[in-house]
Amino acid sequence: MIFWRGKGFLTLLALVAGMAGSTFFYELFELDSSARVLMIGGSGALVAGLINFGLTRWLDRPVDVFDPDSGVHTQRFAGHSLYFVPMRYWTVILLIAGATALAGGLFRLLT
Repeated sequence: MIFWRGKGFLTLLALVAGMAGSTFFYELFELDSSARVLMIGGSGALVAGLINFGLTRWLDRPVDVFDPDSGVHTQRFAGHSLYFVPMRYWTVILLIAGATALAGGLFRLLT
């Protein structure tokens, strides 16, 4: 079961788009199967992280909220999340996972 709030499902769509794009790109190269899988996953996650960063910048703008009882102005984010993790944190998760997998694929390719 997939849990999201707001437009958090767009993180999954960004991951699918990144993986599809990197799969088509790596079809051009003859690589070892284990290195290929890591490089496809790594570059797909990196692309998904960049797409998610753009989506987060566009969707998760702070909103000014005024509390009339206390007279305090505060800013809140819209609250888009996937699996209870806000979209802006998924960008970091995807970039770290992608860089790690891509480095592993390059290591397997070079050894």
